[in-house]
Amino acid sequence: MSPALFTCLVALLSIAAYALHRLYFDPLSRFPGPKAAALTRVWYFWHLARGDLPLTVRKLHDQYGPFVRIAPDELSCISPAAWRDVYTRAAGRPEMQKDPRFFEHDNLNGHRSIVGADIEEHKRLRKMMAHGFSDQALREQRPLLSSYIDVLMAKLDDLAQQGQPADLVSWYNFYTFDVIGHLTFGSPFGCLATSALDSWIAVIFDSIRAGLLSQAFSHWPVLQPFAGLLLPRALQARLSAHNAATQLKTSARIAAQKTTTTPDFLGKLIANDLPADSIAVNARTLVTAGSETAASVMSALTFLLLTHRACLGRLGREVRDAFASAEDIAPEEVARLPYLEACIRETFRMRPPVAGAVPRVTPAGAGAVVDGTWVPGGVSVGVWQLAAYRSAANFADADRFVPERWLDDAPAQFARDRKEVVQPFSVGARDCIGRNLAWLELRLVIANLLWRFDMELDPQSARWDEQKVYFNWERKPLWVKLKKRVSGDSTDGLLRP
Repeated sequence: MSPALFTCLVALLSIAAYALHRLYFDPLSRFPGPKAAALTRVWYFWHLARGDLPLTVRKLHDQYGPFVRIAPDELSCISPAAWRDVYTRAAGRPEMQKDPRFFEHDNLNGHRSIVGADIEEHKRLRKMMAHGFSDQALREQRPLLSSYIDVLMAKLDDLAQQGQPADLVSWYNFYTFDVIGHLTFGSPFGCLATSALDSWIAVIFDSIRAGLLSQAFSHWPVLQPFAGLLLPRALQARLSAHNAATQLKTSARIAAQKTTTTPDFLGKLIANDLPADSIAVNARTLVTAGSETAASVMSALTFLLLTHRACLGRLGREVRDAFASAEDIAPEEVARLPYLEACIRETFRMRPPVAGAVPRVTPAGAGAVVDGTWVPGGVSVGVWQLAAYRSAANFADADRFVPERWLDDAPAQFARDRKEVVQPFSVGARDCIGRNLAWLELRLVIANLLWRFDMELDPQSARWDEQKVYFNWERKPLWVKLKKRVSGDSTDGLLRP
């Protein structure tokens, strides 16, 4: 046998042995899933790059049940108990570390943000930031939020008077970016004023593409030398400029610390003498997470209401009957509207801003018990939100938008819904620090919009919900026809077909 033939034979036997081990003898081989996913990460990244991984994982759970193997070393779970077992700690059950490979892109010169930091660094950062996101602190920011809502509504009123449809995805983003910019850096980005995204913000969405490749490199280090070839040069240049601009914005905010009188999110980080790059990477994370979540849910809720006119009419009646004027719409009062609350929660269920999972890693050696099932150590595991929220195992009529399921007097058919599985802000010590801000913005913006305008979906956005989804959803325009509400008209305009 020639050396070349012998080498080929050895290679083939090695590949066959590897495949047999992964498929039949690996500790995860007892968990169901596609064979291609059990062999390599290629299946995972193929669907991720196509923008259909969360949708595919959802179909797999419909086929296989509560656990699905989606990679050689990763499991997806969809049960309520998995939230507790994976994301919280208890006596005899230490907190699992976040999978560092998932957060490879959350890095600025070696510094990670509160999202990607390890357990101890997260505790330190969260302690510094916690007050700024408290209910009390956000109540103090009410005039600021109201001022930006007034600007948003004035811009939408201009479009309504001109008879032009509004792309509400863009306008919601303009609003949320200006608010989070002001709360983070002490001044807005000027999106509402210019009706455009700031150039620094626009690159944030480009960074999502880079983040996908960063994940691949973390699993296949051999590709790292070729990173420059896989990312277009123009994108590389924009990302480099973005990092430089982030550092400049942060440096300017640090320099203004002694003269700043309005509290913002970075103030405590600066006061605690964090390195400039640590402050900068946290600023970038705050701006991204603090805008995208609320804007994504506002957009989805608007579409769902406009395609479910009875729900729109009921919510519009609730809002318009509750407030004599738009100026009366206040945080405390709007939080008491049960149907608004139900509509928001149902939107989180139908179209969670994070459609996949933020994975944790089971303890090496000991492994962990997840929903009564032992998972070996060193395995990436997480609750895939879209799959969990749209599973018939968790909800009746799981694919229908039914806000009534969240009401105290919900119809009997929803009595067995496992509502505790819906955790869009995660759970445990590392849940989303910005959840109070997101809820506040959602309630105030949607209530103001429904109080002031009658709305109709523009035909060009009739299939808006058919979107790709990566970590976040694709940002397609949502064109809506707006008409200023006739004074005293409670529901007629809202119920117009």
